[in-house]
Formats: sequence, structure tokens, C-alpha cells
Amino acid sequence: MAYNRSSPDTGHTILFMQPTDEESRTYNDYKSIDDALYGLCELFEETYKERNGISGDIVYEIDDVIAYFSNFQEVLMMIFDTEFNCYVPRDTDWIVDKLNNYATKMSQVDSQSTSRQNAMDDAQEEDWDDDDPDKMM
Repeated sequence: MAYNRSSPDTGHTILFMQPTDEESRTYNDYKSIDDALYGLCELFEETYKERNGISGDIVYEIDDVIAYFSNFQEVLMMIFDTEFNCYVPRDTDWIVDKLNNYATKMSQVDSQSTSRQNAMDDAQEEDWDDDDPDKMM
């Protein structure tokens, strides 16, 4: 019987990676899928910085992360399903889809954060625009 659930995957996640040969196999475990996706992005950032001699922050697109991992021999996740009390395998295509969703979600969070900051900045500017000289001092 094939495993096919429509509910979202949210549980403990093990990320398996094999960049090159069998000896390069490694894994990391995370509390959630989002943590694992963040871990993939962090790994990309660390590798990019190391290869390019950069020590500060970098700006990149999620397509850069996907391109980086597409060169790996294997990338997959095992996600714990509490309903069935077992780990469910997810392939590279599934991970790419989740990375795209994760990037969209993060850009919306950044956008909301920027909007809140802009609103706070506007409110502070309005305080200074008052004609009351006591408020200006």
C-alpha cells in the first residue's frame, strides 16, 4: 500500500545528503520541516561564503540554494508522522517544492516586518511634524 496523505508534514525531520561519493554521506536532524529548510539554506550560505572568501552576510535567491543541492548525488528528508508513528521519506522534488514555499513564506514575513517598521518610522516623523514647539525640544 502506498503512503499518500494530504495533511501537512510537520514532525521531526532528518535531512540526508550525499554531495559526492558514498563517503560524503551525512545527515542532520531538526525539530520541524521549516528548521530543516532553514538548515539547507544555512549550509548553502556557509559553503558559498567559504568558496568565495566572504565573511559577512550574503544575498541570494532560493533558486541558488536549489541549484546548489541539485548537484548533490542525493538529498532526501525523512519526516516523522505522529498519526502513523513512522518516518515518511520525501524526495528531492518534494524538497524543492517546500524550499519554494518556505522562501515565499519568509519573504512575506520580511515584507510584514518592513511594513511594521515603516509604520513606526512614519509615526515618529508625525510627532516631529507637530507645530507645538514643546514637542520639538
